Amino acid sequence: MRGLLRTLVIALPLAGLGYSWHATRQSAAQGVEWDVAVTGYDPRDPLRGHYVRFSYIWPEDSGASLTPGFAGEDASSLTRLCIEGEAPAIRRTTTMTDQDQTKDCQGIARTPPQGPGLTSTVPREGRLFVPQSDAAGLQRALSNPAQQAILRFRLKPDGEIVPLRLSFQPKPAVSTQP
Repeated sequence: MRGLLRTLVIALPLAGLGYSWHATRQSAAQGVEWDVAVTGYDPRDPLRGHYVRFSYIWPEDSGASLTPGFAGEDASSLTRLCIEGEAPAIRRTTTMTDQDQTKDCQGIARTPPQGPGLTSTVPREGRLFVPQSDAAGLQRALSNPAQQAILRFRLKPDGEIVPLRLSFQPKPAVSTQP
């Protein structure tokens, strides 16, 4: 009887830990993966196992600018970003308030409130951890002005954006038509 009790005392916490790990892993894997262009990396910052900070370049279809620091008249009421398209390609995005209907949205992105009593906002900036082993190659690619950084992220059902990885493609040609 004493041996069974000892086994249970050891096995139950391990089973709880295993379940907790499994549930966390399942939760992190939920969602749809999308690609979005990012900008804002300062090539003077050396990458050695650090976070790359960036700003999202959302393909917008709204009157409100989605650039960092936007302070339009209703900027504080814009709490969500409607993502339209077929994953992973985003066709367009539209800023929304909590009262707007989600008609054609394939995903809704939002940042969590940054403190008690604060509301969530439209995602404008993010960061991605770069392991030291990948830092040199990524630093060269980020420093190349002819390349556009593309972030692959997972949009979870609650609207949270989880950055996954960066890839690069040639920057689109700038049109000079009037």
